[in-house]
Amino acid sequence: MNIVLDDFLTADFLGDATHNEPISGIIKGIVLRDKSDLPFESEKDRYEMSLLINGEPISWLPNKTSLRALKKKFGNDAANWIDKEIKLWTIEQVVGSEVKRVVYSDPA
Repeated sequence: MNIVLDDFLTADFLGDATHNEPISGIIKGIVLRDKSDLPFESEKDRYEMSLLINGEPISWLPNKTSLRALKKKFGNDAANWIDKEIKLWTIEQVVGSEVKRVVYSDPA
């Protein structure tokens, strides 16, 4: 078993991945987390996706844009998403009042 110090996928984990040169990941599970169990303040529950990236397990809280793209390809039933490959990359985007690197995905 690999030791993962950061349980959640961040832009730093993906390095210089871009839409044209993404990193591949495999979906291993999806659960809906209660807003009170999230590692940040949220007004809504969020989906948590378990991924394998380069053989390492990591969790990701995908944004709505990524979820819509995956739902369009894989359908509404999350069970159909298991073991599917996705592409992950980062972009700089204004979040709140600051520019941050944000992770996005598409089906592979």
